[in-house]
Amino acid sequence: MKTKKSSKKWNELPEIITPIDYADVVGIGEIKAREIFKKKEFPRVPGTGTKQLAYRDLAKAYSQGIDVKRSPEIVTMVELNKTLVEFKELFIEFIAQYERGGKTNE
Repeated sequence: MKTKKSSKKWNELPEIITPIDYADVVGIGEIKAREIFKKKEFPRVPGTGTKQLAYRDLAKAYSQGIDVKRSPEIVTMVELNKTLVEFKELFIEFIAQYERGGKTNE
């Protein structure tokens, strides 16, 4: 059986990943990655319909054998990370407006 090497590292992936991203980092084929994404216990992003999307950090934990749906520490970590990303984007926008001399949404 031919083995595929991983071509990416987890920290190189975006926060929301696809089966292709997962396949690249784990070192499996795209078809196998899509099968994994379809598993009931796999932590897909809710409310995306038929799109196969997952949070990078939850997918990483899942691939390490952690039951992410029953581990509140992992879910809390991901929620905190999302909040920090949102805060960073708002802060960058605030600074850009300030530097332009424009009004800010205070």
